[in-house]
Amino acid sequence: MKHSVSRLLSLVFTIFLMLAVVSIVSFSQVPTGAIRGGVADPSKAVIAGATVVVRNRATGFERTVSTDSDGEFVVSNLPPGEYELKVTMKGFKSSLSAVTVQVGDTVHPEIALQIGETSETVVVSRDTAAVVNPSDFKVDGVISRQKIDGLPLNGRNFLQLASLEPGVKVSTGNPGEYNNLFNVSIGGGDSSLTRLTVDGGNIVDPVTGSAAQNFSVETVQEFQISSFNFDLSTGVTSVGAVNIISRTGSNDFHGNAFIYYRDNNMAAYPTLNRVPNDPDPFFRRLQAGFSLGGPIIKDKLVWFTNLERLNQTSAYSTIHTGVPVFSQFDAVTSSPYRGWLYNLRLDYTINSKHSTFLRYSSDTNQVFAPVSQNVLPSNWRTNKNNVYQAQAGWTAFVALQPRQPAYLQLPVHRQQESDSDERRLCRLYRTWRATDQGQQQQFHHW
Repeated sequence: MKHSVSRLLSLVFTIFLMLAVVSIVSFSQVPTGAIRGGVADPSKAVIAGATVVVRNRATGFERTVSTDSDGEFVVSNLPPGEYELKVTMKGFKSSLSAVTVQVGDTVHPEIALQIGETSETVVVSRDTAAVVNPSDFKVDGVISRQKIDGLPLNGRNFLQLASLEPGVKVSTGNPGEYNNLFNVSIGGGDSSLTRLTVDGGNIVDPVTGSAAQNFSVETVQEFQISSFNFDLSTGVTSVGAVNIISRTGSNDFHGNAFIYYRDNNMAAYPTLNRVPNDPDPFFRRLQAGFSLGGPIIKDKLVWFTNLERLNQTSAYSTIHTGVPVFSQFDAVTSSPYRGWLYNLRLDYTINSKHSTFLRYSSDTNQVFAPVSQNVLPSNWRTNKNNVYQAQAGWTAFVALQPRQPAYLQLPVHRQQESDSDERRLCRLYRTWRATDQGQQQQFHHW
């Protein structure tokens, strides 16, 4: 029994030691924001000792601080979201305003209290128009969940959101060789140098420099792109960085279910890109899934989960133009992609000074595709990817000296490549039939 207790204590101590080390030496992109403001009376004289309460509307998480001798307050390490900012002071009416905190950003509200009873509350409506922040020197952009819900994304891949920012190029990857479906290049730099993080945790493949794991857009709460003049929160990068903030649950149950379908009959194919033996390439994509979140313990423990299935089949043409005798090897071959994306996140508010979260995400898929362009189907391969990521985070706030958030991440990436007889199950065979207008090519999917 003694040995069991000592082993348990050693394990707990090791975990906290690892978290402490991560918080000191890590250079991950910080997935939080902050509020820094001031409080004054109607004559614009600063008010010291005013109580400032910041409350997350979704989770009920609260943090309380007081203004200093200069009438200023700072609330940092706040998860992105909608907050209520309440300021109270004896002899003045209470002030209540709404504040939106975005990842990597600091909001600067200036509160003017009116003379009156504290029981009276003045609701302040703020102008949401973009303003220039003279203390912010970095160049970045944040795409909120509201914008993500209203955007039509062809393919529903989370990295496609990067194309909404200026100076950013998103190109398709090669799932037959690696697990990345898209590459992100910032400011004309090499896409392999772009730093990719989710909740501050690195998801870059150390071999290719691209994303080692894919995420559903249902998982994304905010999408941040840092282009130039990085601060320390961006992490180590020479080109730019993309940081994804995953969605959290709330005190209310919310969810949705979806089905998206697209095939070659719903899209026009560019005339100049058509090839003789495949004028109308076969294509079919079916995406279906759901998301759901809610409370376990109101104002303390909330959860969010989502699951998405991708079933896609496209066609590749192989054409040999150099040697005519090789034209008999020309073929149109189907390339099936089957994948699952799963995510589960738990957020626990310990008290007003400490909060934690735990997230598990998985990306499992199988694709039969060429390694490069114009390759005979006999040289194609089946690429199987199983990527799992578990991440835990802890944020502490002590007086006016906030602690750097600590994160512990465990990524697992297993890739299996094989050249097997499975390709025979993925072929498109061709038949020709005579019509009054000539010959018409038909494609049949096995």
